[in-house]
Amino acid sequence: MPFYTKLRADVDREFLRNGEGKLLLGFHIDPLYHMHWNNLAPPLTYEVTAPDGVRVTPTSATFAEIEEPADADPREFLVDISTDDPAASFGLTVTYYACDDDNTFCIPVTQSYAVSLQVDPDGGRVFGAGRGERGGPGAMIERIRGWDANDDGLVARSEVPGQMLDRFDRMDENGDGVLESDEIESLPARMGPIARLRSFDANGDDVITADELDAMAGRIPGR
Repeated sequence: MPFYTKLRADVDREFLRNGEGKLLLGFHIDPLYHMHWNNLAPPLTYEVTAPDGVRVTPTSATFAEIEEPADADPREFLVDISTDDPAASFGLTVTYYACDDDNTFCIPVTQSYAVSLQVDPDGGRVFGAGRGERGGPGAMIERIRGWDANDDGLVARSEVPGQMLDRFDRMDENGDGVLESDEIESLPARMGPIARLRSFDANGDDVITADELDAMAGRIPGR
């Protein structure tokens, strides 16, 4: 069975310096398979199996429930990790529902990973991947362009899978029922990491305070 969901595991500098810090587990839908999360089904759950000398807390968690019926955003967990052996590894199992955009199947899937704690010399970068780099802005754009059934360069609301209509309406900046090229190209800026960071600014004063960061951190699953 394909790995419909790709794992990205990143640690902070404290872990690299001291062997104790934070680990971000991010589960990203692979754009090659044109899938989405079905939020009417049970949410994604992970479970860690760690050997002696590796401590991950919590060892299991379930992602928060999402109000909209479907989306394709990453499922991320921030956990504590420590180890006495910088060359160690641990097992990770994730369970979720894999649903394709054409609504031909929606099945429970369990995937297992072996996560190495050794430093990646490339920092997780994918060279030569171009605009379709996994999990990057190009992947988002290509996924949306894939909805263009008649290949006219525009994405009409009638071409969008039903479970993605709410998401389409948020993307359709001028509300005309069509995503034009400039709207599609601007999506990473409007919906990407910068937009997510700006969402931390709870009072809209263009300044992100320590209190606002703490409040947002408290909403991250696993904290």
